[in-house]
Amino acid sequence: MPRVSAAVALLLLAAAPALAQNFAPRPPPVPRPGGPAATICSTDWGWCPVQTVVTPGGGCWCFVPPTTWLPGSARYWPYEGAVSPYLNPHTAPPSTLR
Repeated sequence: MPRVSAAVALLLLAAAPALAQNFAPRPPPVPRPGGPAATICSTDWGWCPVQTVVTPGGGCWCFVPPTTWLPGSARYWPYEGAVSPYLNPHTAPPSTLR
């Protein structure tokens, strides 16, 4: 019995410093910037501006009056100026690209 009590006492003495350690708190998570939100819906026939918040690569639809909806894929494209809210045709790449 004296050996058991000596072993328990030794175990408590060894565990006490470990329990008394004061660890620093974890640092807060670093906010990672996400990619830009999709701005256009690209189809095989053209593109249209996205009217809602869509993740790039998600599904979307372009409206062609009077009653046609074309499925497409949401993408980010930094267009400028006024564009039609309906289907806009794809343009050819610039002549500087070959």
